[in-house]
Amino acid sequence: MRKNFKIPKRIHLPGWPIRVRLVDAAELSSITGENPLEVDAYFDYTDDSAEILILKTLPITQQRTALAHELQHAVVDYLDVLLRSNAARLP
Repeated sequence: MRKNFKIPKRIHLPGWPIRVRLVDAAELSSITGENPLEVDAYFDYTDDSAEILILKTLPITQQRTALAHELQHAVVDYLDVLLRSNAARLP
């Protein structure tokens, strides 16, 4: 049975919403300042929210891979946010 895994519009880590947007190359390039041929996704955040931008012209399989890669960045940065806010207490 084949499932259709679409790119979500939102992902929620506890207390930290992540907005996911599919964007064109011009928008991605204007935000990252990088050559649009070298960037397929981007992650940015504040202590209150975060956003993942994915190039919408990528095939769905590459969009999923880019999302997974950017989520790795999100989880690491989320830990930094928790530590700065004292929400995560180390023993």
